[in-house]
Amino acid sequence: MDAPDAGQPLHVLSGVRMMAETLRDTRVPLSADHPAIVAERAALTRVGQWIETEREKRDASYEQVFGQLYGKDAEPSEPRAAPPALAPADPPKAVPATSSSRKGNRHAMVH
Repeated sequence: MDAPDAGQPLHVLSGVRMMAETLRDTRVPLSADHPAIVAERAALTRVGQWIETEREKRDASYEQVFGQLYGKDAEPSEPRAAPPALAPADPPKAVPATSSSRKGNRHAMVH
């Protein structure tokens, strides 16, 4: 089965487009005290509370692991400075080719 052309809508969505065009002209927003709106807001509040609870549990577990590794009274230390940069390695030296080197290669690389 071939993939649909990116510029063409999916056939199964054409009904959704027609319905949206029809409803656009007759749409009336629900009032703030409508049961569906009230339920939606309550659900969003519960989801937000759940996310906050899970964040707190995550942070508590990180703190517990840190305490087990470094001791309960340990404080995170200041970030360490980066180690000094290493001196660059000397580039390989070219030496004249010998009979053991590949034919046609004028210089062999040695490290």
